[in-house]
Amino acid sequence: MINKIYVEMKNFIKENYLVLLFGIVFMATILYPLPYYIYTGGGTINVKDKIHIENKETKGDFNLCYVEQINANIPTFLLSKLLSNWDSVSKEEVSLNDKDIYKRDKIYLEEANQNAIFVAYKKAGKSVNILDKHLYIIYLEEDSDTDLKIGDDILEIDGSKIDSLTDISKILDSYEVGSKLNIKVKRNGKEMMKYAIVHEKDGRKLIGIALTSIYDYEVDPKITFTFSNSESGPSGGFMVTLAIYNQLIDSDISNGLKIAGTGTIDIE
Repeated sequence: MINKIYVEMKNFIKENYLVLLFGIVFMATILYPLPYYIYTGGGTINVKDKIHIENKETKGDFNLCYVEQINANIPTFLLSKLLSNWDSVSKEEVSLNDKDIYKRDKIYLEEANQNAIFVAYKKAGKSVNILDKHLYIIYLEEDSDTDLKIGDDILEIDGSKIDSLTDISKILDSYEVGSKLNIKVKRNGKEMMKYAIVHEKDGRKLIGIALTSIYDYEVDPKITFTFSNSESGPSGGFMVTLAIYNQLIDSDISNGLKIAGTGTIDIE
């Protein structure tokens, strides 16, 4: 029985070796990763489905157009050289790993959404009260000497409360290059102490981080967002602002149409 199966398999492979070889090569080209990201148009998302404001419905739709980032393989890399709307970027140029990119882009999404709330409510003449402010790390220099991480919320440096980038600059001016700073941060909902070593670059004292400010607001009427874990980045800020504003005013600026666009927004 075993010999019969062996003979049948041998004959099958002999008769179909070209097909099997092609299949192996094809799977290898798809599964073998290349050290590149591919950026291309990812589609649209109806942001009206992500925004919920008390007691208000509108007919039109505001859709954000987003860019999709995918890990390159041989077929997608070759397509990026042929298609004008597909761009390949070396992972070395990005300088962040996938986990850090995800954290940063989630911060960008939160920042864009909070800015959208502020702008839309102010424009509509509604109440907006600032409750809290966060300073999140969005970038770390490769040569920085620190155990800080992207996504950390900076609270204090050597016991001094930090409210802005200016506060950090003033503190750094009072320290010598090589000094070790004790930094209180909030990470994953827990407060903890971390460190950073002061270094000098282009005549400036630095600790090798970039920050972004995000505010928490109390608004009336209340608003909630329901973006999924896979959705991130700042590119929906403009459409989110329009969708919020449209639900706060008496008229419908969409006129019942489906509108799509891209671009972020700041509090100005």
